[in-house]
Amino acid sequence: MRRSIPILLALAALGACNPPIDTANGDTSTTDTNSTDTGTTDTGTTDTSTIDTGTAAVTEMDCSQITADHTVDMVSISFSPSDLTLSAGQTVEWTNSDSVTHTVTSGTPGNPDGVFDSGNISGGGTYCLKFNTAASYDYYCRIHLSNMTGTLTAQ
Repeated sequence: MRRSIPILLALAALGACNPPIDTANGDTSTTDTNSTDTGTTDTGTTDTSTIDTGTAAVTEMDCSQITADHTVDMVSISFSPSDLTLSAGQTVEWTNSDSVTHTVTSGTPGNPDGVFDSGNISGGGTYCLKFNTAASYDYYCRIHLSNMTGTLTAQ
């Protein structure tokens, strides 16, 4: 009996750390008391999400809702222009004019840096970004690697 009292006290202390779950009403969620919730809600849309890497902030835009300040064409397995300079706060629209799929991925071929990634863009598709912070951004197509690279400089 003496051995079970400390165990029961330890279990009671652990139970105080996390509130009980009401499974009788179908609640199977858990509470993470160590999380750093920022209060944002995923609404399932991708038209305006901000990606902040600490040194550069880029906002993905819905191309059908804006008129981009600059355009880059994906044609003949290349970005045209491959080098672009713009002011911080301006937008860029990439358009896939090829019949093959491309991506617009920040970083260098084979080494994405996570600042932005369009995912696959089919022929005729577009991808738009707003560059909020002055920085130099190397980017490439994940499918065509070293054949398709570019640099964007936001000043």
